[in-house]
Amino acid sequence: MTPLRMILAFVLGIGTSVMAFADDPAASPIPPPAAAGSHSSDGDAPNGDGASRTRIKAPFRLIYNNDTTNTAGVPSPWHKDGEPFSEEMLIASIEEVADHGVDAYMLSPGMGWVPWWQSDVDPDFYDWWQARTGLKVADAPIASGFAARGYDRYVFEGGDMVQVLVDTCRRHNMAPFVSLRLNDVHLQEYYNRKHFNSLVSCRLYVEHPEWHIDPQHAKREGYYKRRGMNWAVPEVRAYKLALLTELAEKYDLAGLELDFLRDDTLFCNETPHTQRVDTITHFVRDVRKVLDRTAVPAKPRYLCVRIPLEIKRHSATGLDVAKLHQAGVDMFNLSGWYHTTQRTDLAAVRKLVPNAAVYLEMTHSTGWHPHFVKPSKYGTQGDPRTSDHQFYTTALLAHRNGADGLSLFNFVYYRSHAGSDVPVTEPPFRVLDKLNDVPFLERQPRYYMAAGTSYFRQIGELKQTAPLRIELDMARSTAPRRDEAQSDCPARLRVHTLQALTTEHRIAVTFNGTPLELCDDASGFFENPYDSMISPRGHRRAWILPDDVIRDGLNTVVLQLESGNDLRVVYLDAGVPVQYLDAPISGSSEQARRGEVTTIVGGPREAFDACRDLMDCFSAKTIYAGPCGAGAKMKLVSNLVLGLNRAALAEGLVFARAIGLDADAALEMPMGSMAYSRIMDTKGRKMVEGDFRTQARLSQHLKDIRLILEAAVAAGEDLPLTDTHRRLLEAAEAAGFGDADNSAIIRAFDRKTTE
Repeated sequence: MTPLRMILAFVLGIGTSVMAFADDPAASPIPPPAAAGSHSSDGDAPNGDGASRTRIKAPFRLIYNNDTTNTAGVPSPWHKDGEPFSEEMLIASIEEVADHGVDAYMLSPGMGWVPWWQSDVDPDFYDWWQARTGLKVADAPIASGFAARGYDRYVFEGGDMVQVLVDTCRRHNMAPFVSLRLNDVHLQEYYNRKHFNSLVSCRLYVEHPEWHIDPQHAKREGYYKRRGMNWAVPEVRAYKLALLTELAEKYDLAGLELDFLRDDTLFCNETPHTQRVDTITHFVRDVRKVLDRTAVPAKPRYLCVRIPLEIKRHSATGLDVAKLHQAGVDMFNLSGWYHTTQRTDLAAVRKLVPNAAVYLEMTHSTGWHPHFVKPSKYGTQGDPRTSDHQFYTTALLAHRNGADGLSLFNFVYYRSHAGSDVPVTEPPFRVLDKLNDVPFLERQPRYYMAAGTSYFRQIGELKQTAPLRIELDMARSTAPRRDEAQSDCPARLRVHTLQALTTEHRIAVTFNGTPLELCDDASGFFENPYDSMISPRGHRRAWILPDDVIRDGLNTVVLQLESGNDLRVVYLDAGVPVQYLDAPISGSSEQARRGEVTTIVGGPREAFDACRDLMDCFSAKTIYAGPCGAGAKMKLVSNLVLGLNRAALAEGLVFARAIGLDADAALEMPMGSMAYSRIMDTKGRKMVEGDFRTQARLSQHLKDIRLILEAAVAAGEDLPLTDTHRRLLEAAEAAGFGDADNSAIIRAFDRKTTE
């Protein structure tokens, strides 16, 4: 029997139900789900032993995908450019997100055709490849191109990426998943060449070109989706099922992800829609059976699918969300393929599968872009990078639309890759911990965008003869802004064009039917370090965006070119700042409980007016101090005077005692004279009685005094009384009164304390 026939005998043997589309367990050699850890497909449903099983919703909040190829393809803190793959690189790439809130870690080991683990599906693959090409796998790292990174040599020499994944994730309390690409076409144009890049093509692919979607694809140039394999062919599906079965049987995985986006062309044009849906649904059901059969007691295994975030894209691939859930899918990872996309069908998917876990995927870039992209078969190196606030806004939209969590894909490609010469930074790992913190997200400025992405090519030509209509998914702030035109930092909408804009170009913009006013400021939003990747100067224009025209959900922007030559709009974005108020409180904790404090507020006047009633709920007095920062500065002024009052009272009581006066009388007398201050009411009796139980810590006030003195130095001012006050507080703190009430400053006047 030839090697190919041996492979087909194996895969066809385990894939009977896939080919026959049989629901009868007796028709498939795959055993029915085991009683322990079984996974029903429709809520409570009987399993093999007749007992009822309740479907467990996936608990994960943040999914992180590692495409593996970045480990040796991208320079990083743990990988020098040109250095071949090593196990230590893979471990480092997993561990770099271990402390950032990631609870499900997905590894894509290779292109999904040739296993990057120790596999028995085709154990002689590398021997066969060497005999066919005359090349040596061990020589791959000294070759050129993709193979030079050394992944296959690592596997050939006994390495196992999946086992490394499992071991590393378990050490860091992350759930390990393998995300298997179902029809990746990367580098498949090399399959029939004597080239190291042909290591990505499995034996099935090489020996059966008639099973390719386009058998003539080798003659075509570029990234060509139709060079994938035809999933209408039973042997193709059976081979993939064999790989998935081996992964489930051999490794302690939390689950599997079926990646339908690498790539999303699985069938020839002539394959009927119903056949596509039946084929994919039955395949998924068989994967579910494998996961249930291999699960252990009290440790369910989860099945995730990575699918397009737009439902109308599902049909061509044979995806039916409701049927996939019934077939056993627990997790739906909605993806914009290469790009962070804000306009999605997440809410509609949520309604279709209310009991499943739904995630929105985000990436390092926000859209295709012509300004910086250089001719290349692969890579998104020229695409505008996703900024922190674009991540936060996209995450907020996802949560408002019902997402259970977020996922990250291609996140590391802020680093240089594929010969890129665009701005290079380390990935913003700082954002990961915040993506599921909805209160934090609600407080952030909103950064909306629409671009030509993998699925939403709504940006296009702007001509005088036809307006351009663009939609933005938006989330109104819970604290709406008022008069944008009078604001120091108004919300703005920007249009970016391929051609340079001239004075001849007059563009009218309406937002939900309201005309917008042109704005002189077309600069970037929220200090976005990647703003230059969106458009050069002279290729952008801005308009003021009033808050009251923004709607929750889809908003319609209409651009009308009134004069000038035709334009191509390549990007549209909007920045809606959050209005902050700094509102320190003057008063003790006890006064706060009684509603007797004074609140000192700095910030935009319109924001202060909008929030005044809230602050009046807990304040006896509310004072507007000026712009942002003025509240905190005014609190320092208040603390200076308050502290000196307290120090003066302490000094007066010590003086009265020294000259033989009664302490009670010495307190009572100034309270009835022009010397009175309210500090006598709150701190006088405590000083007289030596009751230093804490209302406000002395060390806390010392911190304020130091801030006051620092601000004075910066302003070029001397504060001699406050400097003396600082020394008194430091003496009291040194004497052990730092955690006592600040009335303990009286102890600083004790001769034994100050000496």
